Amino acid sequence: MNKETVQKALAELKKQPKRQFSQSYDMVINLKNIMIKSNPVDFFVTLHYPKGKKVKVACFGGLALSEEAKKHCDLLISEEDFPKYKDPKVAKKLAQQYDYFVAQATLMPKIAAAFGKVLGVRGKMPNPKLGCVVPPNANLEP
Repeated sequence: MNKETVQKALAELKKQPKRQFSQSYDMVINLKNIMIKSNPVDFFVTLHYPKGKKVKVACFGGLALSEEAKKHCDLLISEEDFPKYKDPKVAKKLAQQYDYFVAQATLMPKIAAAFGKVLGVRGKMPNPKLGCVVPPNANLEP
């Protein structure tokens, strides 16, 4: 498949009449001769344009990260606040309210124990590959 074929297909899709729902495009890529179990493929893409709505970010942080988190995140959840989220209903509500979660690296084992069941299922668990797990003295400015 070459670039011209993809562009031609996208042009055909754009010619279709406007629908009354949000449209999205799915791209499927078949990879050959790759052993998925021994060499998993993880690929993250940074979008050039915003999604259209304001992204809400919550931060799991200790004292070292609290000042930065208060400046740049919508919610700071300190280690002392973890017992509040033992109730699954409260934790699920938190996961629904926020799009992304940033975590202090030293707290990750406690975060995984307290929030892993709720955030992991939704794909919102802080991921070091995405830059969501940061050291205690990190700059959180986007």
